[in-house]
Amino acid sequence: MRRLLLVIVAILAGCAHKAAAKVVDPVLLSEGTMIERSSGSRGGFVLGDYTFERTNLDRTPAPNASTGLSPDGLSRPAERLDLQLAMQVQDRRWTGACQALREPTGRQDYAAVTEEFHDMVQIDCTFESGTSSWSFTMKGSLATNLGGTLTPKHREVEGGGLEVEVLMWRDVWGRVRRQIPEPVAQVRLKRSTSAAMILARPEQAWFAPSTPQEILDAAMVTLGALRMLPLGFEG
Repeated sequence: MRRLLLVIVAILAGCAHKAAAKVVDPVLLSEGTMIERSSGSRGGFVLGDYTFERTNLDRTPAPNASTGLSPDGLSRPAERLDLQLAMQVQDRRWTGACQALREPTGRQDYAAVTEEFHDMVQIDCTFESGTSSWSFTMKGSLATNLGGTLTPKHREVEGGGLEVEVLMWRDVWGRVRRQIPEPVAQVRLKRSTSAAMILARPEQAWFAPSTPQEILDAAMVTLGALRMLPLGFEG
């Protein structure tokens, strides 16, 4: 019976992954390198050559912040998250520190009726490796797809930095909005996508091998941080 349940779960996960992959940049899907979770634990996971480790996570009520109702009608305060993580890829090690906030908005009564979250989230991270230092910021509502920026502190990148997006919703036939079964994060450099990851287990990612090493590493550690932050991207 347990084996049957595991098979059913695996099938459902595979279907959700296929649906989520449809929003990944099609060029990256067709020309990029795909990697998927090979092992891991509650505190991290391995994707190809990339090993992600959550070294610490603190979750505390945010001071002086509002509360709201979740779709089940329970009171839910704003929450602050402090994440420490590391990423090892071959002989390169990156560390990261993120502070994030999830805060209910004035639309909680409406959200409770529609069973949707309209919380605001804000993320501020710093990633470092040797002489490399990058900052990542993202802010927006869980009722829409999120956008942020990934910027080097130690040098300039053409265009000023990279664009980061978390996709949770898509338009069907240009008229009906549907929630994506599993959230997808992507990092873009100008018009091309450097890397993307399905933010659900078993994790899958795609990356463009032509992306410069430092930029690709910064993109991957950002995706890993988004995966490890329990902000409710999955709805």
